[in-house]
Amino acid sequence: MNKDTLETRNEKRKKLPRFSRQDSHKKVRIGTRWRKPRGWQNKVRLQFKGYRKKVKTGYCTATEYKGTTKQGLLPIRILRIEDLKQLDLKKHIIILASGVGARNKLKIIEEAKKQGISFSNLNTEKYVEKIKQQKELKAKLKKEKKEKEKTKTTKKKDKKALEEQVKKEEVTEEEISDEEKKKKDKTEKDKLLTKAK
Repeated sequence: MNKDTLETRNEKRKKLPRFSRQDSHKKVRIGTRWRKPRGWQNKVRLQFKGYRKKVKTGYCTATEYKGTTKQGLLPIRILRIEDLKQLDLKKHIIILASGVGARNKLKIIEEAKKQGISFSNLNTEKYVEKIKQQKELKAKLKKEKKEKEKTKTTKKKDKKALEEQVKKEEVTEEEISDEEKKKKDKTEKDKLLTKAK
């Protein structure tokens, strides 16, 4: 088995049976994940013809290619930019950890592009485009907020100005009415005085 090349390994993988749990096709609640059959009369455990294949060491891949991708590269989980320095381009492929933030992801992507390392769990071009779109959206929303705030402030100023104008007009009307009242009082007094004479 050690003499196998990558191509033969991949061809053998295609021919491998699907190891799924017994009766998983009958009962959905069981799930398809492999469990070792332990029943006394279990036909999979006894390896009867016509039943599912049992997981055995005979199906394993060569030790050289264990845990590798189809291209024969070892996946390595990365959290920081410093982790990229330890990689060997010919042997490794990157898996970006899900806990890495967007800013650090972009830095890691740039560094990986410089070194020519590929990612197994991330389409870098789509991810970069997505982040650009998000930034543009945020900028648009900020502009709209600022414009709304400006309009609100101008409306408030206009309201205040109108209120002040109305108050001034009311005050002038009151003053005018007071003056008119005084004039009327004077005229009435004059009339009374003229009559008394």
